[in-house]
Amino acid sequence: MYKKALDKAPTDVDLKLRIGSTQVGAGAGKQAEPILKEVIRERSNSPEANHYLGRAMLISKSNLTEAMRYLKRAVELDPNRAEYHLYVGWVANEVGQNELAASSLAKALELDSTMGDAYWQRGILVQRQGRNADAIKDLLTALEKRPSRFEAYATLAKAYEDQQNYTKAEEAWRNAIKGNDEIADWHYSLAKTIERKNDDKAAFVEFEKAHDLGATAEPKPGWLFWAHLALARGLKATDKDKAVQHYKEYLRLAPLDDAYRDEATQALAQLK
Repeated sequence: MYKKALDKAPTDVDLKLRIGSTQVGAGAGKQAEPILKEVIRERSNSPEANHYLGRAMLISKSNLTEAMRYLKRAVELDPNRAEYHLYVGWVANEVGQNELAASSLAKALELDSTMGDAYWQRGILVQRQGRNADAIKDLLTALEKRPSRFEAYATLAKAYEDQQNYTKAEEAWRNAIKGNDEIADWHYSLAKTIERKNDDKAAFVEFEKAHDLGATAEPKPGWLFWAHLALARGLKATDKDKAVQHYKEYLRLAPLDDAYRDEATQALAQLK
């Protein structure tokens, strides 16, 4: 509807801002950037335009340094919006600026204590710092306030793993995957968690899903050779041809000093 309106009024900056902000809200950051840059050229002191352009760049990961610049500018222009502080903290988390992340997220929660995403981002920050009990508290609060923020389950799973609570970690990974079944890293992490519980059959299922998603990704995940090894081991007794393929891929991708290369070489010799 906004685009149709813009066809009739192609120079209307307010309409351009509405279109860009709507695209950002829909997760289409890359598509939103050009029109929001048009808005910024005419309204460089608009806190809303700076905020949404920064968010668009965060979504697309096109330039996090520039994203931070625009998001900080929005805060300078309007320091009373909790959402503006949240996204400065979010990008600070992405680039490892822990002090800025902490202060920005604290300000966001000071302005709006119901903001689930601020608890989620603070949970990410403190989990990375090894404060797993605090992280779990924040992440559970985030999910209580915004149940659809399934990414919080992934951080929650990492916190439980650090506490060696693999049952709760498995549950958290599964909840994350319910929200998005297409993230290879999550399937791989779930597989490793299940493996620690000595349930090789269930772990195999997740290694297979992780492999299928990771093998077509660009860039390839760094753990892909481990997935090949796990699948080769699981298939060795039931499907020798596939096991051979996975052992070969493991040997092709694994570091030359990897501890399991001898095992794979010997297994290949036995299967031929």
